[in-house]
Amino acid sequence: FNNFKRVIGVRIDRRSGTQVGQTSYEFRRRAERGDLIIPTRNLFSDGFPSEFSLSVTLKLASVTRRESWNLIDITNPQGETDFAVRFVGELRQIHLLYRDKVLNTLTTVEFDKKDTRNVFTKGWHKMQISVQKTEASLYIDCTRIQTVQMTSSDVSNIGYMTVAKSMTSKHTTPKFYLQWLAMHCDPTKPSRDSCEELEDIDDSDSQVIIMLEHRIQSIR
Repeated sequence: FNNFKRVIGVRIDRRSGTQVGQTSYEFRRRAERGDLIIPTRNLFSDGFPSEFSLSVTLKLASVTRRESWNLIDITNPQGETDFAVRFVGELRQIHLLYRDKVLNTLTTVEFDKKDTRNVFTKGWHKMQISVQKTEASLYIDCTRIQTVQMTSSDVSNIGYMTVAKSMTSKHTTPKFYLQWLAMHCDPTKPSRDSCEELEDIDDSDSQVIIMLEHRIQSIR
């Protein structure tokens, strides 16, 4: 996911990230959909992992907080969704969709509204999902929110992955700001992760102090 800067309708912003000098990407309504689709095998050449984790640092535009859209949507060769992470704005919920390995049906797991609504609030948030063989855990701002049960999934790696897929129109993209999006084959990574990048910097003096501290530590 390092080529967003080449996508029409995605603007690079080096000033509004969570930290000084941190680059973020502004996804606009008319971002070119074709540039947000990549072959799944480019990410997982040896097959889609049965256990993994996903991490994203993002900020939703006010209008997007009321919309439904998929952060990622992985489809099989028939164009059917095998796995997706969905923001359901009107319900303030996060849904996890996956294809049941035995029944070959798309199953939806819903994380509790009262625990997930924080990610729909103003400002930057870090959301992580850990998927293991029989359960999935949601983390928001490095706090484990909920663990739900799930069955074995079957995700094809010869289809495509779409980033920022609107559920209302194939011609528009949800408006939001993205700083980081990554998938790891280690499902336990969210339990060890930190949210240092979300710490507020109040003024320019604080920025200088932090930059000097990092420089001193690197010299040592």
